[in-house]
Amino acid sequence: MKRKITIIGSGFSSLSAACYLAQAGNQVTIFEKNSSPGGRARQMHQDGFVFDIGPSWYWMPDVFEKFFSDFGKKPSDYYQLERLDPGYQVYFGKDDSMLIGDSLEKIYAEFEKVEAGSAKKLKRFIGKAAHNYKIAIDELVYRPGISPLELVTPDTIKKLGYFFTTVKREVVKEFKNPKLAQILQFPVLFLGAKPSNTPAFYNFMNYADFGLGTWHPKEGMYSIVKGMVALAESLGVKIELNSPIDSILVKNKKTFGVKIKGKEILSDVVLSGALAPRLTGSTAQSTTTATPLQVLARMSRKLDEQNVDTRGRWICLDPVFIEMLKDEDSRLLNADFGGAGLMNGLLAANIHGFRVYQSNNLPKVGTGPGTSGVTAQDDNYGIIVCGHD
Repeated sequence: MKRKITIIGSGFSSLSAACYLAQAGNQVTIFEKNSSPGGRARQMHQDGFVFDIGPSWYWMPDVFEKFFSDFGKKPSDYYQLERLDPGYQVYFGKDDSMLIGDSLEKIYAEFEKVEAGSAKKLKRFIGKAAHNYKIAIDELVYRPGISPLELVTPDTIKKLGYFFTTVKREVVKEFKNPKLAQILQFPVLFLGAKPSNTPAFYNFMNYADFGLGTWHPKEGMYSIVKGMVALAESLGVKIELNSPIDSILVKNKKTFGVKIKGKEILSDVVLSGALAPRLTGSTAQSTTTATPLQVLARMSRKLDEQNVDTRGRWICLDPVFIEMLKDEDSRLLNADFGGAGLMNGLLAANIHGFRVYQSNNLPKVGTGPGTSGVTAQDDNYGIIVCGHD
């Protein structure tokens, strides 16, 4: 039965869902709040320059190949890829870095230069990671994610031990040099997880990194968005830009449409590709339950609403907030890669558009000038001060 489907947002997940739903014969419309599609993978045009403001690396090319092949297409129908050499360079300090080349042989040699015997260990490690990658892609990744039982397959049962130890534990058991250990723990951060509490099975991300390599579209990351938009539109998907969602319409615990600029748009199904805290109504979290990253995102949106220049934004946080941010399962200020410890000064160059500073000298809630009647986002986070250059 043909259904009318509304999709909120036009990021990668929304565009791919729209393609599959349209292919199945549904009437699909995407509503995007911005003036261009792509979600977090949009472009910024300023002073005659064009910037990709989304992802920097193109990993797991096989996933993109499968997506386009489901519609009888190839990535090369829309964009051209090149494998980067080096894929990237890891800096540990001034004049102290390692190159991650475009082949396993180059990477083995680089490891061997740092720690004798590590090339042999890495070959064994990557062999296991490659096997886990095949299991993950063939049996797990494309399941709907409704139940933990989806992780139980004959192959994962054989790998049961990998689910009772962590990525970090397995890495440091084999690689004693801290630089090599850090490099091998790095890829799992792309899953939004910490190596210290992620099952070792997820070392398949090391194969995605070293084995499959780091790529980049020749015309920039936004060419992927252009390709997916072209495919979606060829399947009959309509994309409405400059259409921010006021709320999702719900009756008797069932969605029946969305409200945009005060107008109700009815549909049989509403699929949201937006972050939950960005949606008003029952989907929004209160400030008392918001995570540190969500608080920063809200601060950024507040500045957007006040038309504050996006250039040169800064935010100053107290040590408690920073500790909570580091404890959060994110790759931004991960405790496993936190450097020499907390101190006053710049901690991160860009989190939600802010340069992030820490200060031990911020006033307590309501004690600063002009703060009469002002409450913090959360008393546990302390005072948050932000502005722009």
